[in-house]
Amino acid sequence: MGDLLQIHAQIQISGLSRDGYLMSEVLRLCALSPFGSLDYARNLLYRVENPISSSWNHVIRGYSGSGSPKEAILVYLAMRKNEKKPTYLTFPFLFKACAALSALEEGRQIQVEIVKHGLDSDVYVQNTLIHFYGCCRQVVYARKVFDFMSLRTVSSWNSILTACVENLKYGDSIVLFNRMRVCEFEPDEATLVILLSAFTELGNLSLGKWIHSQVIVKGFSMTCRLGTALVDMYSKCGALGFAGLVFERMSERNVWTWSAIILGHAGLVDEGYQFFNDMEHVHGIKPMMTHYGAMVDILARSGHLVEAYRFIETMPIEADPVVWRTLLSACGIYDANGNSWVGTKVKERLLKMEPKRIGNLVMVANMYAEVGQWEAAAIVRRVMKDRGLKKMPGESSIELEGSIFRFYSGDDAHVDFDRLNWMLNAMNLHMNRTVMGYAIPVAVLLPGDCCTSLQAFFSVPLVPSQFFILFLHFSFPVFSLVFGMAFSGCLVHLFPDQSNWGIHERHPSSLAFLDCHDPSLPDFDHRHHDSHSCGLIHHLAAIFPSFSTVV
Repeated sequence: MGDLLQIHAQIQISGLSRDGYLMSEVLRLCALSPFGSLDYARNLLYRVENPISSSWNHVIRGYSGSGSPKEAILVYLAMRKNEKKPTYLTFPFLFKACAALSALEEGRQIQVEIVKHGLDSDVYVQNTLIHFYGCCRQVVYARKVFDFMSLRTVSSWNSILTACVENLKYGDSIVLFNRMRVCEFEPDEATLVILLSAFTELGNLSLGKWIHSQVIVKGFSMTCRLGTALVDMYSKCGALGFAGLVFERMSERNVWTWSAIILGHAGLVDEGYQFFNDMEHVHGIKPMMTHYGAMVDILARSGHLVEAYRFIETMPIEADPVVWRTLLSACGIYDANGNSWVGTKVKERLLKMEPKRIGNLVMVANMYAEVGQWEAAAIVRRVMKDRGLKKMPGESSIELEGSIFRFYSGDDAHVDFDRLNWMLNAMNLHMNRTVMGYAIPVAVLLPGDCCTSLQAFFSVPLVPSQFFILFLHFSFPVFSLVFGMAFSGCLVHLFPDQSNWGIHERHPSSLAFLDCHDPSLPDFDHRHHDSHSCGLIHHLAAIFPSFSTVV
């Protein structure tokens, strides 16, 4: 900044301060360079005599990407007060600032401004407008802007795809991508990363592999961003072998790459520890909260509750609520007797940090209910009711032959509800008779959540022959499972929606593998029971070798 001050002083001494273009360059350096100062740039802007539009744009741009995006809007208001006409470069940064603030009303007013100045058809402005509506969770408006565009670029498609993915409209993103290909637009790296994010959340390994094939066929460089997206997709879809191959072949890795590979090894404690230690001691990358949370996730979902608690206590940084919530959900799975001091301490800590978060209260109420402490569960439920807190209805979906079918908790309107319910009851009663330690679930919610993109692999022929059942819970996610068993003769992918079960990170529910002969008859023969799904795909491959060929 010292050099800039000297340059400014020389300009003043030389009498060149009235040169609008020269002062615009000084303002650009002050507002956008790493060694500049936004506050100095704004004060200088207000003192410059008759600054040109680009000078205002530089300061607006600087604030839009700073920690004070509101200042960008205030500078724009000062610009209009000084009767300076905005350009097509002014509004994109204003929309960026409004997106960062989730300032929907202000953004709409700025949209009126672009119409007034005849810039509503500018593709650059429209792309950022789509991004703004997506950040404000207004996908319908984003789609309207996109549909009315007379000219589109690849960035336009990326903007609407991002809006859909960030607002959980994964099916819409796939439809739009198909439309993009029909319109003969070639996807770029950003497109592939966005789609990988969608396929990861859907648990769609086959589409994720297709994207990987396009990376190879189209000759894309395996950049850090693209490689991380592939590692994340393979890890969350259970294909750890592919995740490891991509990870090893990446020439550059960042903290997010390490997060993806560590989280992918949930349940594999030794491997997770090795990646975590190598990250800092071998590669010199200092762990962040995400990485510490990943290690807690690995320890907790493996049943090492005490070790996970002590790991949190010895962290060099204070654990955030997500980390404590991760451990609490595991306590709901492994703390069957309800007397663990870990569960008690974690509940107290989490409720102190986030006393009004609905997900925390739901987990605590369920933990009480699962061990028969009905009065304590009722008290927590009463607190939720008194505070006006309501749990969002859960959702699960299943992909069959390229179509996605959704099921919602409490919804019995499905045309095959009676048949599915009968099958589910038959399975549940049989497990109660034959599986040691199994009891019909009585809690309203799952004792823990499933993976963000839990992918269950089945072999499910319709004709009477052997098939495998992955039993999750007597609840709406299982209706997706039973639906797939009843109406599909191919691979079934089950995607429970963990976001509405009060859990942030990924944890497995209790699993039991059954072998039966006819989906219409409760005539099952128990073969194997596993208390949890640590390294789900590895378990499947070990128990049923044919699954290794699927992965």
